[in-house]
Amino acid sequence: MSGDGAAGSKKQILSSKKEIKIVDNEVHALEGEFKRRPHGGRGYYWQGFPHSSDPRWHSCEPTTILAVSTKGSHEAPIPNAIPPQAREILIHAYFFSNKGNSSGHRDISIETRDGKQRYKTVLRTLVLPKTNSSASWANTNAWLPVTLDRKIHVIMPYSIPKNGGQLFLRALGWR
Repeated sequence: MSGDGAAGSKKQILSSKKEIKIVDNEVHALEGEFKRRPHGGRGYYWQGFPHSSDPRWHSCEPTTILAVSTKGSHEAPIPNAIPPQAREILIHAYFFSNKGNSSGHRDISIETRDGKQRYKTVLRTLVLPKTNSSASWANTNAWLPVTLDRKIHVIMPYSIPKNGGQLFLRALGWR
């Protein structure tokens, strides 16, 4: 019996080595592609994943959908970078604050709507008082359905003083 166990373990090790080699090759392809692309002076470069083995989604150049710093309900169209056949949009929400009118945790709601149905994600933020010399950041990525009106809705529960912070919402991809 110990011979069968050893043979099974050997097969498992060989299978694991093959999987590691496949992943390693994909990582090297991505690294090579990243090095060949110019950074354009930005601190980062959105590469996308042209060599990825996951064909279920498509990346796009990050496209700003909305930048918000005032309290209330805001909406913006889904950018043209997301084609009509897209069922879902991958969004990146980034928030920073260094001067709040009040302090504490606040939830920013980001959603798409289909009639009365709402599909949403929430970005939990920490707002610091004006007197505090610190800053806070929060970010998230989320998939939201692309609805017939092709709009993204944001509900900001508070306003941030001028130059005191902002929420940025960008499209990163679709499926």
